[in-house]
Amino acid sequence: MVSLAEVYEKIKDDVERIIDTTHYHLKVPENIRNAHATAMKNYIRDLCYGKIDKDFLIKSGKAHLEEYKP
Repeated sequence: MVSLAEVYEKIKDDVERIIDTTHYHLKVPENIRNAHATAMKNYIRDLCYGKIDKDFLIKSGKAHLEEYKP
């Protein structure tokens, strides 16, 4: 049986390209767009490797929402 990490390694470039392409079209400042894309790439990588830190995810999610406040 193939592990999720092995599958991720095979599709990693496509996953990152899709994330970058999707975020390119967001109508937010570039620094927020880049930070969100990086966070998404890291989240997917960590999910596939079983390295999810729930406390960090909650903290970063709250901080991320603060960036979108007018």
